Amino acid sequence: MYFSKCIINNKEVEVCHSEQTVLNDDWFSINPIIFFRIAKPLIKNAEIPRFNLDDFYEADDKHGLDIEIIPEIDIEKNLDLIKLTQTAWDEINENSSKFEAKFKDELLKALNDVMSSILTDKKIVDINFEKEFKVGDLKIEDKGLKKLSEKAKKQ
Repeated sequence: MYFSKCIINNKEVEVCHSEQTVLNDDWFSINPIIFFRIAKPLIKNAEIPRFNLDDFYEADDKHGLDIEIIPEIDIEKNLDLIKLTQTAWDEINENSSKFEAKFKDELLKALNDVMSSILTDKKIVDINFEKEFKVGDLKIEDKGLKKLSEKAKKQ
């Protein structure tokens, strides 16, 4: 049996797995967890120590998770919402069709260079991306990528 007791987001959490399930993803897989591997049955009411993950993993305000949430709109379509956003949606689709996959690596490298310089001075929560970051300021070599509109690159 694999057992862990630790603090995640200020809550004490107990996670228990067998040999067969320890490598399966579960609700806590997104967090680093340290397990005790227990080979024999525990004595009734035995207390297993709690891990303070901060003692093992360093965290800072420049690192975190990037999560993309995609709503499931197939369940019930809202025709009014579709009408209101159709023009913007069509524009995004048109721009993304012009954005070739070969451009992705260069754009991400240029973006990373700019973001690295911005993040050395500030916390990510203090950055106003609309004011401090312009896609047009990126150093881009590829002529095809240069020709795309700033809006297409931003999207």
